[in-house]
Amino acid sequence: MEQYSGFTYEVMEGKGIRILSIDKHEEYVSVPAYIQDLPVLELGAYALEDSCVREIHLPEFLQRIGRYAFYNCERLERLQLYGSLKDVGTGAFTGVHRVHQIHLTLNGEEEKLTVLQELLSDFAETIQVTLFYDLGPGRQREIRLLFPEYYEQGVENTPARIIVNQFFGTGMKYRNCFTGRQLVYEEYDKLFPLAAAGERRELVQELALTRLQWPWKLSDGHRQVYLDWLAEHSREILKDLIRDRNLDRIRFLLEHAAIPKEIQDESALYCSQQGFAAAVPLFMMRRDAANAKVEEVGLEEEAKVTEAKLETEAELAEAGIEAEKVGSETGTTVEAPVPEEASVSDNSRAGFVIASSFDLDEI
Repeated sequence: MEQYSGFTYEVMEGKGIRILSIDKHEEYVSVPAYIQDLPVLELGAYALEDSCVREIHLPEFLQRIGRYAFYNCERLERLQLYGSLKDVGTGAFTGVHRVHQIHLTLNGEEEKLTVLQELLSDFAETIQVTLFYDLGPGRQREIRLLFPEYYEQGVENTPARIIVNQFFGTGMKYRNCFTGRQLVYEEYDKLFPLAAAGERRELVQELALTRLQWPWKLSDGHRQVYLDWLAEHSREILKDLIRDRNLDRIRFLLEHAAIPKEIQDESALYCSQQGFAAAVPLFMMRRDAANAKVEEVGLEEEAKVTEAKLETEAELAEAGIEAEKVGSETGTTVEAPVPEEASVSDNSRAGFVIASSFDLDEI
């Protein structure tokens, strides 16, 4: 065993480094990618047992997390790791109940989410997963997904004298949206109505907003389902966002969801009451844009009416010229068409003359 900057390690038959233990008093831990010019490939069993760590960055070549590596790390909240990780040992996160963020960096789109499902199954709490796809120099795709909480309870089947484990909440269903270690986004999105019916509104709104803001492989149909739910609950959601001072999400919601005008006006007033003046212009601009749209539609309708009227007048004028032409050829005065808005009983008001042709010699 050897020491390096707070890490106790050993060399694995000249192939790489196994971390045996880490300083338990550090709250932020970044495991180096190399030690003695050898890649760090494994985090050993019980390496961080009872540690104070809150956030840990695991290196890009790490392939395995040993059994009970994070045993009883009660303060652990965030994990950052790479797609190179292939195996997570038994009970690696036993006693860990505060993790709410997992950041996973993948080497291109072809790299599979090898351990993501396995990691998620180790945490029953609500987890936000951020996927970073490294697409080359200066190119990276970011995707965020929320996996709701769930809990497990043993229910006794008395006649059979067995205990049946039952899962409550939609979290386990979301964790099972994988096929061949790849996340199936269509299956993920299909679960939203179930979550909307059974989960807390705050969790559901976070599900919807996260999915819409990072809409990778989101179909138009599912997108509309998310937007409709947000519009339906917009009054409560906007109040939450105003209290949280979340300007970006307020802007996003106003731009994408069909929020009724009265709720926008109420929310603008609530901003003032909460002392959140920075958000008021967003509602004012939205209202002005809506008014401009109404005015634009009105002008378009007026233009259509004017155009139709001009076309009618042109048709009538053409019909009158044709009538004069026929009259000159037949020796009669032919009555021109009467406009629909004119009364046929009031010939003087309609502006037409009805006459007969006669021979002076007959008088």
